[in-house]
Amino acid sequence: MSLPFYKITCTGCDYEDGYSYGTHYVYEGIAEHEPVLRAAWCSDCGKIVNACVPFRSKDAEEEIADLNLWIDRNKSGFFSRFSKSKKNEILKTEKEKQAIRARLEYFENTAYVSKCLSCGGSHVFPFYLPYGEYGEVEELNVMHSCGGRLLVSMEGRFSFASRRKVVYDETGEILHDGRVQNA
Repeated sequence: MSLPFYKITCTGCDYEDGYSYGTHYVYEGIAEHEPVLRAAWCSDCGKIVNACVPFRSKDAEEEIADLNLWIDRNKSGFFSRFSKSKKNEILKTEKEKQAIRARLEYFENTAYVSKCLSCGGSHVFPFYLPYGEYGEVEELNVMHSCGGRLLVSMEGRFSFASRRKVVYDETGEILHDGRVQNA
């Protein structure tokens, strides 16, 4: 499996760091309480980390749009009208949409605090990593401690035969940390 890796730099100082998907994060808990795993700037760590952030309406809209697209593709075609397995899959997908709405309702009614999965701090500023071309520099909507703006560029792709696994719960507590080596 190949996943992108990024170079992070600052416009105000010589800060430089990297970010990749080298760790596999796995949520364990009630599906409707699952926070979103997102790249974020952690002020406590002073670097780009993975953080648990609340599930918002934009996240729900994107997931439901993907499911609706899948449903539309599977409803089209002559044979789809006669396929019992297709109808069952579509019903299952409709239930997934209901679960997404329940998840959104949970986070809209909960005072959820975002949390860094590296240090456990709550001073995180989530953002979306760009899907641009290799080497294309984009500004993140994040200010560095020196006052400069953080820039990101995709530098390439790593091949991961296996990735370290970190299991976390809905509050961002680490239940199992595969990043830690036993001595």
